[in-house]
Amino acid sequence: MRIPSLLLLLALFPSIAEASALKGVTVCDLTRLSAMYGESPAQVKKMLRMDARKSAMIPTERGSMNEIVYEEVLSARKIGGDCTFAQTSYSYADAQRLATAWGVDPATAQSFVEQKIGAAQEDEVASLLGNPVYDTYDYGQDYKAYDEEAKVPDPDSMALDAFWASNLYTYCDARLVGEAWQTDVYSAKINIGTKLSTGDQAALGALEQTLAGARRNALMHGERCEFWETDYTADDAQQLARIWGISVDNAKSRASDMVLRGQNRAILSALKRNP
Repeated sequence: MRIPSLLLLLALFPSIAEASALKGVTVCDLTRLSAMYGESPAQVKKMLRMDARKSAMIPTERGSMNEIVYEEVLSARKIGGDCTFAQTSYSYADAQRLATAWGVDPATAQSFVEQKIGAAQEDEVASLLGNPVYDTYDYGQDYKAYDEEAKVPDPDSMALDAFWASNLYTYCDARLVGEAWQTDVYSAKINIGTKLSTGDQAALGALEQTLAGARRNALMHGERCEFWETDYTADDAQQLARIWGISVDNAKSRASDMVLRGQNRAILSALKRNP
């Protein structure tokens, strides 16, 4: 009996081809790609299957995925959308890691992920998990040139590293200054990090003035910083509670208020950390 060719099998069983082309694509990806292209999820699936014919499978943090499809998924990160945590590619283990980074419980971390996806800020989640956009994967010899190019220092990545390396500025600061600059938190972090890395005192002075105004405006309108926005952890909250002689919940509230008022240096001093 003659064995059918692979193409004939794919024609007879299109679900096989679809499963391969759409491997790693989540419900959340389809929702955002649908919004990005103004097409139905069914039409998006069709487009992805057609694009998948032009490239091969590559390793990603989600496992093996079609290269062009993966690029589409990364583009979808820039699109906000209503997604539940279960509709994403993240696991409960990811939620636990994020909970530690944000100083919250896993359930709250899942909620934060949903909020960040809704605000088109998933890149921050991916970076915290060690999966930044266009991360360097071992694609093998065929991707050697790509890997070499990926090793070239990226200015935005360097700026983000500078922002995270400094204890002085927090997520809340980036959010406040981003509102003042009419930009998103991610871009604000890059802007702040660039000023830190260059050491331009005039630019840093202007940043402080902008932040001072943004803080006054926030206080005037009754805004607040959430504890997870302070970049302090649950362990930090427990240590501050012991130092200040108050409960952990009160320590979190006090630290959040101090960050909003520009008193982060006092917290760092209490924790014996350098700015």
